[in-house]
Amino acid sequence: MSSDPTIPFERTQANPHTGRPLVDHILGADVARPLDAAFVNSPLKNYDEQARHNDFTLPVLGLGYIATGASHAGLNVGVLDCESLGLGLSAAAAIINEMSPRWAWLLSWVKSTCASTCPASCGGWTRSH
Repeated sequence: MSSDPTIPFERTQANPHTGRPLVDHILGADVARPLDAAFVNSPLKNYDEQARHNDFTLPVLGLGYIATGASHAGLNVGVLDCESLGLGLSAAAAIINEMSPRWAWLLSWVKSTCASTCPASCGGWTRSH
């Protein structure tokens, strides 16, 4: 948080790949007000350890719908799509910490270790939140 109470966010850290301030990666948030909720699509892999090699991702429509509903209810919300941006866990944590939302909702995908309970079509990947 900024030491100036009228400026909630300091744009201190930058994405080393793009040079953009990390907080600019949260879409839809009004940076003139404190952030009520951050909706985060976590990366499929930790891109801190190995860079992403493709640019193919699907939109996070569900998070967008939830964020829109929360915004219509008067909350200041933003969406952070770590997978589409190729952000690693440390960058995601830095963005969330810098924005200091009241709530952070993380959508993550985890590899299931129990194939017998997982449908064959999912390949072992299941949604977790």
